[in-house]
Amino acid sequence: MLKKINPFIISTIILFCVCVVLIIPQFQKEKEMSFEAKMCSSITATPSWADSEGNILFSGYFENENMSINLVDTLIKDKIYFLYSPTCSWCKKQIEYFGTEWIKYEESGLTINCAITK
Repeated sequence: MLKKINPFIISTIILFCVCVVLIIPQFQKEKEMSFEAKMCSSITATPSWADSEGNILFSGYFENENMSINLVDTLIKDKIYFLYSPTCSWCKKQIEYFGTEWIKYEESGLTINCAITK
């Protein structure tokens, strides 16, 4: 003869499984901070420049001394990230320096607005 299973035990097991399925991704999200957020949290000033591994190369405004080289093309080719804040006056000046090339730099995915990622 089969023993009747308590419906509360079955409900508890199902509820536990649902909780596990819902909770595990939350722990993974916290554990895996986005690449952008990690870079923004590691800078001390904006604008800052970082390589593709997230190492901060330098901070501050940068002008191209060799005008024969297109700065934005070089930054994109070398995968140099530009970390900035829209409220930073030096960041605004840097973006103005890029001129029409700024759109190309943004479209490359190598510009990070740290005001959004924090």
